[in-house]
Amino acid sequence: MKTKLILILTGLAIFLCSWKADTHSDLNVNSWNISVGNKELLASWERNKMGDTAVFDQTKYLLTDTLFAERYLCGQLGKPAVTTLTIKNQKNEIIKEVVNSNYKWGFNAYIKLSDFVALNDFKSGEVIGIFLTIDMKNDDRLDETVLLGRLKIK
Repeated sequence: MKTKLILILTGLAIFLCSWKADTHSDLNVNSWNISVGNKELLASWERNKMGDTAVFDQTKYLLTDTLFAERYLCGQLGKPAVTTLTIKNQKNEIIKEVVNSNYKWGFNAYIKLSDFVALNDFKSGEVIGIFLTIDMKNDDRLDETVLLGRLKIK
């Protein structure tokens, strides 16, 4: 009887504590970000929307830093995938693509800033698009390209 009462009370406590107020927190959901080193330029948890524009002030970074584009898709980790970072100019022309193969613990692609700033269309005032493609081998449900954001070069 005592064991049943403990199980019932434990179950009731779990049941009652399973609801929470909506805090608009983006934890544990599909999220994304564009960052340089440890500094986020755009991120879903910063309330940015995909396609937003951030100012990229190249004087604030070292050429040895790395630009990362990342997506976190709930329930998709641990599956082989090819992730491609595509950088497009204002005319929607591809100016650089970087392919990262066989990531299993997240979907990210990166480019060294030294390679990034060497691009022909990398001029002050230009706006470039940062696209990320995730291609899960053996899973046609996830093969998509999204515009994570735009960077206005300063």
